[in-house]
Amino acid sequence: MPERLARWSELAGHVTERTAIAGGVRVRFDGGVAPGAVATLAADELACCAFLAFSIRLESGTTTLEVTAPDEVRDLVDLLLPEADGGR
Repeated sequence: MPERLARWSELAGHVTERTAIAGGVRVRFDGGVAPGAVATLAADELACCAFLAFSIRLESGTTTLEVTAPDEVRDLVDLLLPEADGGR
């Protein structure tokens, strides 16, 4: 898991927008993030933590990821994609 957390941390550095949604978070990444990298990391995390749900949306130059979890493990979503200092 430490290796995956490092990958999540790297992705979190590219978040341009973070929005709380029911059960989780929606984040938008800058154009420096390859959609395939997001999909691969989400699939790797799902293999570990099947209770998480991931949704990826691709739009012109941006990738948006939604991550949700049951209430009892909702804190894991914030561990993967924490709020940035300054409240992005």
